[in-house]
Parts: sequence; C-alpha cells; structure tokens
Amino acid sequence: MNDDEILDFIFQGDSNSKKEEWKEDKIEGFSDEMLRKVKELEVKSIQKFQNSVDLKEKQEAIEMLNEGLSFAPNHPSLWNNRGQMKQLMEDLEGSLSDVEKAISLCNDKTPFILRQALTQRGMIKMRRGEEELAREDLERAAQLGSTVAAKEAAKLNPYAKLCNQMLAKAFANPLFS
Repeated sequence: MNDDEILDFIFQGDSNSKKEEWKEDKIEGFSDEMLRKVKELEVKSIQKFQNSVDLKEKQEAIEMLNEGLSFAPNHPSLWNNRGQMKQLMEDLEGSLSDVEKAISLCNDKTPFILRQALTQRGMIKMRRGEEELAREDLERAAQLGSTVAAKEAAKLNPYAKLCNQMLAKAFANPLFS
C-alpha cells in the first residue's frame, strides 16, 4: 500500500469495497400491481411532503404512507420513507423505530433500501451522540455504495479525527503562520 492508499483507507475506509448503484430493488411477496400502487403512493407522499408549507400538510404526507403500510406492512421502503419524514420533523424516536423496521425487512434483494435506511439510522445515532454506533451503520451503508454515508463515516473515523486534531494544532503553531 502506498501513502495515498493508506490515507484513503484511513479517511474513507476500504476504497476497494463494492460500490455499485442499484436502480431498483426486488421486493418479494407483492404482486406487480401492489408494487406499482405502493410506488405511486410513495412518490405522491414524498412530493406532498417536499412541497408542504405547514405541519398539517407534512402530517398528511405521513398519513399517505400510513395508508400504504395498512395494505403493505412488510414493504421496507414505506417504513424507510416514513422514517425520513419523521426525522425531518425532529421526531427522532419515531424515525429510529421506522428505520429499524425497514432494516429488519430488507434482504439481499433490497440493497438500495437497506443502504438508505442504514444511512438514516447512522445520522440519527450521530444526532443522539452515539458516534461509534453511527459509524458502524454509516460504514455498512458506504459498503453498499452510499457516498453520503462514506463521507459521514470518515468524519467519525477515530484516526481521521486524530489526524485533524494534529493538523489543527500544527496550523495553530506560530511557526506555520
């Protein structure tokens, strides 16, 4: 390993890990019609949430996902998206519960949803001050191809933190000014 590879490993983890983009997950146990209906509902709820101007409209978007969960309770994407909405509304406990449910429903045919849910859970844990647990989730999501998770995990890497502290001290030294 040369110096650049070592620094990449310290700051970004295993740069040779599999980083593929998944276009669409294969969610089993649902008819094509049901999957189409769920996807349509998700798109509408996300658009409603993004375009909402008040709390009532945000709640209506969440209610749309609740409706989806009433007929497709084992669909991980519905749980993940509802968790994201709850996180954006500062309901960290509700968000964490939904994201963990999404993770529990994922399998090897749903890597895209899994990486999104792991990234979200990592970010929630970061906000709660659980840095080591956050880093584990973010590194796992990064291995599945999340560039956002890779960047956030690097910030929590203890070697990167130590290096940043040493650099900050060095640059604070009047000899380097």
